[in-house]
Amino acid sequence: MNFRINIFFILLFFVAISAFGQQDSISENPELFALSAEDITQDRNLVESILNRKTTTAAQTEQFASDAPATVYVVSKDQIKNRGYESLLDLLDDIPEVEIQRFGSPEFNQHITLRGVAGNEKFIILQDGVRISAPTDDTHSIGYNFSLENAEQVEVIIGPASALYGADAFSGVIQIITKKGEQNKNSVKGGLGRFGARQFALSFFKEIKDFSVSVVGAYYASNEPDMTTFYPNEYNWYRENYLPNGQLLVSPFFQEPVQVSFEGENRKFEMPTESYYTNVHLGLGNFELNYNRHFDSYTTCGSTRSEYCVYTPESKFAYFIETLFGRYYYRSPNLKWKLESTLSFHTYQLDNQTAFINTYTGYEPGFKMEFGKSKKIKLQAHYNHSKKLNLIAGISYEILDDLPLTGDLPKPFSFDQPADLQNQYYLGSNVIDKDGNDLSIGQDFFYLHYLNYGTYLQVLGKPINSLTITAGLRYDINTRYGQSLNPRLGLVWKATDNLTLKMLYGEALLSPSPRKSNLHYGSFFPVTNQDGEITGLGSNFFHLSNPDLEPEKLRSLEGSLRFLASNNLIFTLNGYYTRIENLINKFAQNEDLKTFKGVEIGFIETSKNEGEAEIYGGTLRLDAVFNLQNGIGLNFYSSYSYSDGQANNSPLLFNARHNFKAGAELTHKRFSLSPRMIYRSTSFGSQVDEFGNHKGNKPYSIVNLFARYNIVVNPKWNLSVFLKINNLFDNRYYNVFIGGAEGFSQVPQRPLEWMAGVKTEF
Repeated sequence: MNFRINIFFILLFFVAISAFGQQDSISENPELFALSAEDITQDRNLVESILNRKTTTAAQTEQFASDAPATVYVVSKDQIKNRGYESLLDLLDDIPEVEIQRFGSPEFNQHITLRGVAGNEKFIILQDGVRISAPTDDTHSIGYNFSLENAEQVEVIIGPASALYGADAFSGVIQIITKKGEQNKNSVKGGLGRFGARQFALSFFKEIKDFSVSVVGAYYASNEPDMTTFYPNEYNWYRENYLPNGQLLVSPFFQEPVQVSFEGENRKFEMPTESYYTNVHLGLGNFELNYNRHFDSYTTCGSTRSEYCVYTPESKFAYFIETLFGRYYYRSPNLKWKLESTLSFHTYQLDNQTAFINTYTGYEPGFKMEFGKSKKIKLQAHYNHSKKLNLIAGISYEILDDLPLTGDLPKPFSFDQPADLQNQYYLGSNVIDKDGNDLSIGQDFFYLHYLNYGTYLQVLGKPINSLTITAGLRYDINTRYGQSLNPRLGLVWKATDNLTLKMLYGEALLSPSPRKSNLHYGSFFPVTNQDGEITGLGSNFFHLSNPDLEPEKLRSLEGSLRFLASNNLIFTLNGYYTRIENLINKFAQNEDLKTFKGVEIGFIETSKNEGEAEIYGGTLRLDAVFNLQNGIGLNFYSSYSYSDGQANNSPLLFNARHNFKAGAELTHKRFSLSPRMIYRSTSFGSQVDEFGNHKGNKPYSIVNLFARYNIVVNPKWNLSVFLKINNLFDNRYYNVFIGGAEGFSQVPQRPLEWMAGVKTEF
């Protein structure tokens, strides 16, 4: 199977190389600051004009990606359209130096690694310059809820960015730039797919003089495949024990059978997903108002072995993130000054029906609640002295309130009354002992209120035409974890018209999120004497909070080379070294603690700062663009990434040493076709074998495919049909688990999935 995949892409590569050199060379514009319309629209080299796009995320100043003081990948709206990217997750799959463990976590579904640094909370997601990921840096899923339906382009910065964006921009920054204005067409899209998948999206744009409005919505849902039929060995316990008689195991630490209460149809294998995204934008002159909301719901059993979880729709993790901001721009008459003021409100909150039904809840519904709220004001000034000097300075003030993820609650959390009055107890403790004593233990709730003050300065200078220097520094005071100072330095040297060299240094701080510091969960059970009378409580497992966690600190050094080999071909090579101190291990055994709430616990786990990590590696990229005969266009891209290192003398987790990604966009008149391949070597998860070695998955290759045909094309309206296929050759492959012994050491991944649909633009 993999042999066919590799042959396919080898042939595609040689087709691209054979067409090499068909376009005439035209020099690239060398200017850095104040890009003019002529700079952007002139007919540069073919590959440059398509791939070397302008970006603002790396330095909050408009630059070509080749000049930015960072490793930046820019994906345009045409590439999003031709490759069939529906969501940010689709796009990240094809970005070099990004690795995704799909369905690897019960809590946040996917686990994303950027350049060896693993964790969804270790990078931030922006939309039009404002954060739309969780405001208090709590980990959450990244799927169809981050829709690209109205994306003009997506900019992915790999590497530390705290000098501009604050403590949470640890491993990178991802920004979605949205479409605005009447030049964008209104659209309606719908599709149906395998396993009951369905999607719907609409976009509306209107502009009247200085006033503009846009409304965008997207919805996706799927019943998801019955994994027991595609991976019978992995789900053997479900078919032979749970389905016929409702039997599961007490826990990975005490493997005794237990009878659960679900019967008949309630034992059916179900893992549905549902997501939506809405965005409303209003613009009036230099003022804009924006509302953004996205929601995601998915199973909490997707990565858990069938001995320890109940596959029912009630076992779900569901949340929304809501962002509202207003922003005002002022530009001086001489265009040298630009002042920007932003007031924003952010909310991250779980649906109160979020529940685990697994070994840690005693197979009773364990409801969850978590929310984080932020109110932030930011003032930023740009001073464009000349094409030789540019300054950016800013200050911010943020108020944050948070309820970290609670323990497993016996009933849904209510916002109508204080938590202490809701009779929320730890599962299994609500029993009466032989003497008539109520043994119920009330849940702990950790409400947090804290502030963050930030100020930053960045200088961009060109002492000579071929050299650009970027220097920045940010200082933050956070009332939870103290002060932080994060610098950056970037040197970009355009040695020749075709050769650009970069040297980059940056530091970042990752604050311990409220969830990491205060997460706790587990359950109790009644202890009986020889006569069967209840004498007390016991527990096999608890994860307890650690409010004394310290921030992680990252320092990174990077060098890169970009060579324009011809009008059609670009080679890029980078190498990096990263060091992280005060690593946070979320699954550390705490042998010093033996009891919780006066009850002896069999196994206690906490989050701890444990040691340091070293990460090193690099990426070789090839990008090619050709206009072939008969109006055929071919864009080919490929990358090989190497990433290695150690964390506390153990291999890096959730990180493959070898990643190869390749794909193409083939267009001809009304038709486009985009095949894409991913090869990944072994990744190691958090589980260990009897010898203490981390367990890993097998290397694998998969191919995804997208095709589109435009049925109607005219100035008033367009009509197109599309077909999207993930895992084209229906491979059985695995990712690794983020968690403890209850999960698959190799998490089964989805079989072939397809979605067919229609889109009209008018």
